Amino acid sequence: MAAETQGVGRNMIKIHNEKLDDLAQIHYEAIKNQIYRDKKQSEDECNSFFLKQGIPYTLNEIITAKVPKLQMIVDNPECDCKILNLFKEMYSKFAHNSNSHIGMTRRRKGVKTYNALTLVESLGIKVCPLCNRNYINNTSRTKYGSKRTCQLDHFYSQSDYPLLAMSFYNLIPVCSSCNHTKSNSSITVSPYSTDEIDHLITFGFNINSLKSADSDEQIEVVVKLHSSIKDNFDVLGLKSLYLNHNDIVFEILEKYRYYNRTKRNELLRDFGGLYSNEESIKKALFGNYADIANFHRKSLSKLTKDIITSIEEQPSDLL
Repeated sequence: MAAETQGVGRNMIKIHNEKLDDLAQIHYEAIKNQIYRDKKQSEDECNSFFLKQGIPYTLNEIITAKVPKLQMIVDNPECDCKILNLFKEMYSKFAHNSNSHIGMTRRRKGVKTYNALTLVESLGIKVCPLCNRNYINNTSRTKYGSKRTCQLDHFYSQSDYPLLAMSFYNLIPVCSSCNHTKSNSSITVSPYSTDEIDHLITFGFNINSLKSADSDEQIEVVVKLHSSIKDNFDVLGLKSLYLNHNDIVFEILEKYRYYNRTKRNELLRDFGGLYSNEESIKKALFGNYADIANFHRKSLSKLTKDIITSIEEQPSDLL
């Protein structure tokens, strides 16, 4: 009977950036400036207009609302999220291409445009936070312009909630695969979640013996989900996708076989100037980021981390 091993899971994947609130404010200023340019309305005039439309929130509250506040707006029976298309129309300009922009942000060397490309670059995300499989980092800016290699998904769809179409924490940089698969469907956990979500997902694998497996066909990836995040996996079809990554597990296992504890000690002894400790050797071997705040830098980093954790929990000389 195959033994099941599992590591400790986390969200797929949480967006970590210490400057999120600052970026949300820059986003807000650009929108406020664009409203003044298009409608000739000041912030106070805009807020008064919202009240007349039955929207009990200010412009700042709508644009910078974090996930719990976004949910509050959605659930508020007094707020009709479909009554206003202002932000949905602005989003079309904001995300159209790298040459279109909203508002203006002044920098040291003059004026810089602000659009979806600017937002994605400022977040510094390299891997899709919904699947942690596909890279979404931008192409380089050239004299011919620049193009986003990712798409923006609305956690709350702009067709159902046009009022939130430009809300900073409602805009999630994702790969085209996740964006098209999700479409207007709802998922339950946002990568911008403020909650502790370390326990929601667990990756592991089934295998008869850590020592005897000689091909990836003998390994089966195991995904265990907390009920609160099951919708994410079902809507995006992630479980079936991750079951195809038994080759990643086998590759990690093979490295552990060759670079076991004895071998790692030899490397530290013979190449002390190259490796400072055992963890630096593992990072060189697996290219993995142990800190969850860096999961957005490498594809499948969450899976890799969990598999490494599960292997190291085994009483084996592989370690």
